[in-house]
Amino acid sequence: MIQHFLTIQEQLDYIKFNPAFISGFTSGEGCFSAYLGIDLSLKWALQPSFEFSITQNTGDLKLLKAFRLYFNSVGKIYDKKDGVSVYMVRNITDIHNVIIPFFLEYPLVGTKSIELDIFIQYMKLVLNKHHLGIELVNRDIFIDMAILCKNLNSKRINPYKLHRINYIINWLKSLDKLPSLEEKLNLKSGLPSEKMN
Repeated sequence: MIQHFLTIQEQLDYIKFNPAFISGFTSGEGCFSAYLGIDLSLKWALQPSFEFSITQNTGDLKLLKAFRLYFNSVGKIYDKKDGVSVYMVRNITDIHNVIIPFFLEYPLVGTKSIELDIFIQYMKLVLNKHHLGIELVNRDIFIDMAILCKNLNSKRINPYKLHRINYIINWLKSLDKLPSLEEKLNLKSGLPSEKMN
């Protein structure tokens, strides 16, 4: 007889009894992302960010809600286009204290574990705050972050993101001191368009 877990509570109870289910689900439907945003008010004009997400057809919205409840209600659930919803955690404290320890206890099987490893390396650089100074060594931390972003996204075929991160890496390498406002503006204006082919 087939068992059905249709309510949020039934799904949550099942997950609590079988936590590794989340790891298996994440191996197929989860994502560890890292990004360097542009903010001209910052010393190096770059703002590191990252997120953990699980995407699913909106028909399984209850399952995403059960995942969120399992993770102590950290993160949020968003409705996206074309009947897709996503459970997303962006807060560094929540990722560090809730998400990462879970996957260390219940390991990912397959190449997603490599993504997690890169994701953790990136997160550690942000937590150490060694990128916040004004010396070239701080610039080099941003280069390390950018390379990790590139490696993390290597499996996802997205020419725009690849070109964008290469552009940022080359821009950072061209600097021999803290960038001027003009150099920051050049970074922003020179970034490739998302509409590129």
